[in-house]
Order: sequence, then structure tokens, then C-alpha cells
Amino acid sequence: MKNILIILFTVFISGCILKKSNQPAGEIYKEDFKKVIDNYFSEYKPKSYNLIDKKDVTQYMSIDIDKKNMNISQFNKVKDKLKKDGWKLVDEHDGLYKFCLNEYQILSVLYPSQSKHYDSNGNLYKYDVYDNWALELNFNVYGIEYCMDGYYSRSLES
Repeated sequence: MKNILIILFTVFISGCILKKSNQPAGEIYKEDFKKVIDNYFSEYKPKSYNLIDKKDVTQYMSIDIDKKNMNISQFNKVKDKLKKDGWKLVDEHDGLYKFCLNEYQILSVLYPSQSKHYDSNGNLYKYDVYDNWALELNFNVYGIEYCMDGYYSRSLES
């Protein structure tokens, strides 16, 4: 009897682990990418919308904004508005800002001043156009590393 309980418990735990790693749990809120750009960046004339959409599993969009259209002071106002609306600043390093809306959606904003930038984990970001802000929106139903567990809960907000 004891062996049967151990086997059943092991099967149950394995099933939970597989479900967590292979399938999204229930409904996941995703902010529409166009709405994010319109709400926070439209007045700065964003350009170069490149959208990759993989059937409600993952979405990626890159956006450029000319530095003449948005300076650091203006971005700080956008940053405050993002935080006010529920986006958490989870990383700010080397001109790179990362905001999470939840565990599944991230907005990365880079103010490039050199060809290589690094986040606080040492991940490399290459960008050769110094005249533009580089923005990336990413959504994944399985979660975004920077937005999951410890990262999301360790907000940099003051």
C-alpha cells in the first residue's frame, strides 16, 4: 500500500511539473502591442513596426523612435506613466530599461550610445544606430524570464 501511494504521488507531482512547463495555466492577460505604442509613444513618431506573431503563443515587435523626437526627459515621463499603469521596472542598466506588465509580457527600451549594451545579468544587446531609441515588446504564454518569479517581484521602483 505504501508503495502504491508513493507511485501515485510521484505521478501526480510529475503531471504538475509537466503542466507548468509545457502549457500555460488558464487565461493570460496580454496588452495589445499597438495599444502600448499608442498609449505611451505615439507623440514621438514611432517607426519600423516589425511584428512577429506565432499563433497566440509568442509575439514580438520592434520599434524605433528618433532621438530628436524623444529625449531622456520625455522618456522619464513615459517611464513614470508606465509605472503608474502597472508596468514594473525590473532592470535599468547601461541605457537599457526593462518593464514587465506581468509574467508574460515585457517592454525593453534602449537608449543606444555605443554598439554594445548589457543588462544587469550580462546579456549583450547590439545596436548600431545611435540616432534612434530601440524598443522591443515581447509576449510569451510560457513566460518571460525577466518577468517571472524573482525578477517580477524585485521591482526597481522607488
